[in-house]
Amino acid sequence: MNSGSSSRERSFLTSRASNVQFANQLQTNLGDVTGLFKQISKGSRSSELLSQASRNFAAVDSNINSSEQVFHKLTALSAHLGYQQEAIQKSLELSLNVREQLQSLTSLISKSELS
Repeated sequence: MNSGSSSRERSFLTSRASNVQFANQLQTNLGDVTGLFKQISKGSRSSELLSQASRNFAAVDSNINSSEQVFHKLTALSAHLGYQQEAIQKSLELSLNVREQLQSLTSLISKSELS
């Protein structure tokens, strides 16, 4: 009976050691699965962030294009205003010349009437 109880004890101890080893392996596997789910969740969030960044970039790119068009229009407008300013200055100079000529004529007419 001694050998029978000894083999039962060994079997029990082996079975218990196997159960402990199984529990440890199960705990490790659960930790690995948890880590995998966390990584998948991070990957999913990264994809969302990347998608949002892409949409934001597209909106900014559209604004940049619009700003560039406005800049070109303002540049053209500035050039046209410069031309108009030059034309106004020339007209002013001509009108001053005409005014001086009129004053000269008026003074000549006044002198001729007096003589």
